[in-house]
Formats: sequence, C-alpha cells, structure tokens
Amino acid sequence: MIVLLKNFPKPPRATVHCYTSSWTHAEEYLNLGLYLGFTGVITFPPRKADPKAQENLLEVVKKIPLDRVVVETDSPYLAPMPYRGERAEPWMVAEVIKKIAEVKGLSVPEVEKATTNNAMNLFQFSV
Repeated sequence: MIVLLKNFPKPPRATVHCYTSSWTHAEEYLNLGLYLGFTGVITFPPRKADPKAQENLLEVVKKIPLDRVVVETDSPYLAPMPYRGERAEPWMVAEVIKKIAEVKGLSVPEVEKATTNNAMNLFQFSV
C-alpha cells in the first residue's frame, strides 16, 4: 500500500484505518502526511502467540505525534477492553482515548481535544 501511495503526485488526506503494525511502517505513512487510526486493539493484552506485536503497537502509540492520531471503533468488531467480545459502539472510543493518554503520559482531556481536532481537520468539518 505504501508503494501505491508514494506514487500519488500529492499524497491523499487520509487515515490508515485500524493501525496495528510497527513504528517502521508508521513512519512511512506519517511521512506521507497520513493519520493513523487506533481502535480497541491497543487496549488488548499481548497475544500468547506473538506478545511482541502488542509491544510494537504500543511503541507506535507512544511515538506518534498527537496531531496525527484518530480514534475508531471499527464497529462491530474490536471493542476495547473491558468490552471485548461485545459489539463495538462509538462511545467505546473513550477506552481507546484513555489508553492513548496512559501510554503517552497525557491527560484524557488533552487526547480528546487533539483527536477531535484531528478528525475535524482530516474530514474538513467546521463548527
């Protein structure tokens, strides 16, 4: 996907939906001006089969500039802990925001404000 995006004369204003990869890939997307979307996956415990994957994902959350983060539910799947296994609903992004704040050492209101502004900019909404 990155190869295709690099061929655009001007990279699109877009988000990488449900980001779950490494910092190496994240940097490539960020260098193209894209946002990364995080879901309830960032709240999951490490998988026994691949505990490093969750560690890598949380490294991305820690390193990414806050002005490039959006939050998502990925409804109906990927509800955050403690709702895992239930249908994901929009109000559940509060858990994703809480996890981002925890990992980045920020307050929940700071992350709420930043991710709201990011969504407004990304989708060109105005109030």
